[in-house]
Amino acid sequence: MKIKTFGFPLLLTVISCSSYGFEQEWHGLLDARVINSNSEQSWLNNGLDKQRFDQNDSALQLGQAVLDYHAELTDTINSHIWLNGYDHRNKGVGLGEAFVKWRPIPNSAWRWQSRVGMFFPELSLENTGLGWTSDYLISSSAINTWVGEELRTLGAEIGVHYDGARVGSPHDWRASAAAFRWNDPAGGLLSWRGWTVGDRITSSWERVPFPDLPIFDENNGFWGGQMRGIEPFREIDNKTGYYANLSYQYLDLISVTAMHYDNRGDPEAFVSGQWAWNTTFNHLGLRGHYQNTTLLAQYMKGQTIMGFVPFYDLVVDYRSWYVLLSQQVGAHQFNIRYDKFWLDDLDGKAPDPNQEYGDALAIGWRWAFCKNMDVSAEWLRQQSDRDARQDLLQQEAERSEDLWQGRLRWWF
Repeated sequence: MKIKTFGFPLLLTVISCSSYGFEQEWHGLLDARVINSNSEQSWLNNGLDKQRFDQNDSALQLGQAVLDYHAELTDTINSHIWLNGYDHRNKGVGLGEAFVKWRPIPNSAWRWQSRVGMFFPELSLENTGLGWTSDYLISSSAINTWVGEELRTLGAEIGVHYDGARVGSPHDWRASAAAFRWNDPAGGLLSWRGWTVGDRITSSWERVPFPDLPIFDENNGFWGGQMRGIEPFREIDNKTGYYANLSYQYLDLISVTAMHYDNRGDPEAFVSGQWAWNTTFNHLGLRGHYQNTTLLAQYMKGQTIMGFVPFYDLVVDYRSWYVLLSQQVGAHQFNIRYDKFWLDDLDGKAPDPNQEYGDALAIGWRWAFCKNMDVSAEWLRQQSDRDARQDLLQQEAERSEDLWQGRLRWWF
């Protein structure tokens, strides 16, 4: 089984095994969709369109299926593992996260915790639901869509939390840092496909496709040795990356967070059809909440590099931000989000243009009509201008795409 190449077979055995006396919980989620898209060729069908679905896809889709397992191994140690599955995957079901967490019992306002395994960096303000789903719109922002597609920590994290409520203070602080491997190809999908807004999460052993571009032709392509896709969770250069995160919260009214991420990839390393990418970014997040109104905003700016020094073959600066406003009215939730994104191609290689800019607007409604079910609707428009469409495929560089989605979701 390919997941053994990640070096965690013992960890996964510990997580998945159950024993008498453990407190265990199983949860699940099924997401059925009705969709209508005017996209001509989705990126999942090897195109350069931005939507997850295109006009050739069936109107009925399995949006996502999640199976989640949590076990309290001791008073201070617990394990968590979840799987997801949906259409447009070369393997039907994949591993989303799998980790063991240790939280010693505190004797003051300070609380330590650590975890080891495969998990998302603490970055998203949207994706806090079961299976890293959004608690707001059907789709996630461009920033968090990319995190779900290419970023996963396979390593260890340590964190400390100052719980102000424990001592009657309105102030909360959190800090964490992680060291990880097995995420060297991160940056390749963002550079060669570009930003997108969606809700698809890459599993641990999955390969996701690249656009069908002449640069990947085996005989004459500029990147003829590169596989026609990316397996993001691979170790290529035997170097350890890291991230550090700091956040502050005042009551439940406002919180801010900042992160620095660096996978420390060796841009010259190449193994089995994949390059290591040196991918770094800085991130800022803001959450405001008052009564039934929530405001979210995130900003990310970074760079990814691949190829031989001193004149790298590919250098891309990337930026994105979004603002989301959510209003709860009884069992109904109304949401609107605006995204903006850029890729700045700095290497000047004419055969491989990666310049891009665009934006996206999503408007949605969700109704929790019973305890374990809800229904949602969303309209998502993505507009983008990508040079590769015109230079490599002789298409219009600018494109506007609309996706209508209706969703019925049941969880247990």
